[in-house]
Amino acid sequence: HTLFERDAIGRLIAKINSDATQTFAYDDGDRLLSIERQPTGTSKKFGITEEKLKYAYDLLGRLTQEITPDGTLGYEYDPLSNLT
Repeated sequence: HTLFERDAIGRLIAKINSDATQTFAYDDGDRLLSIERQPTGTSKKFGITEEKLKYAYDLLGRLTQEITPDGTLGYEYDPLSNLT
């Protein structure tokens, strides 16, 4: 059983199940800023850990970074906004 929570404008803000609660945060431009996972006590016993993913955007709203506990993945774009 999975429960989904949405904010007043319909964005997903939480996903809750027996393994973990994931929360989602957005900026004023409606871009996803972060996803945070908080495992339940039971799932911690099976190796599921806390995790926070963050996202960064440029002035044009394009994704430029995914920041994870393991490092940062960067994205670059050509003058036509094609991912390079």
